[in-house]
Amino acid sequence: MMNSGFLFKGCLPAQVLVLLVLIWLPGCSQSTATSNGPVGASLFQAEGSVTFLDPAGQSLVSISVEIADDQRSIKEGLMYRRSLPAQAGMLFVYEDERPRSFWMKNTTIPLDMIFADQFGEIVRIVEKTEPLSVRSCRSELPARFVVEVNAGFCEKHEVAVGGVIQLERF
Repeated sequence: MMNSGFLFKGCLPAQVLVLLVLIWLPGCSQSTATSNGPVGASLFQAEGSVTFLDPAGQSLVSISVEIADDQRSIKEGLMYRRSLPAQAGMLFVYEDERPRSFWMKNTTIPLDMIFADQFGEIVRIVEKTEPLSVRSCRSELPARFVVEVNAGFCEKHEVAVGGVIQLERF
């Protein structure tokens, strides 16, 4: 057996190189093993922020948000994600204001859904949605914005109907 001077006994230099390349290839390292689902499902990427205010205008909490404002991103939403950071969410922005309906098909994270009108006033909250459900979560009243956050967020931070959301795009 050839002594190559490497730590890997019995490995030829070319074999060591192949081993190192395999370890460092995208998708083979441990850090990418926590990706959020099938090809196309992405990790959270902040594109803006939402600040929640109580009905008196006092700030309650701010979060980072991904922004869904085109047909593709609105349709995909948080589907196939395995997790969502605690102080994060997804903001859906529509061109018009009308009653909105969401479902949880292909969404594995339990969520709170916050529906707001064109002025940012919260008109409805659907709390602790059931993952993978096809049951409709409706705004009932017209809404132009929807914020999805982890289930229990609204209760924890006292976000309520009549409050307001303030939006900022980075």
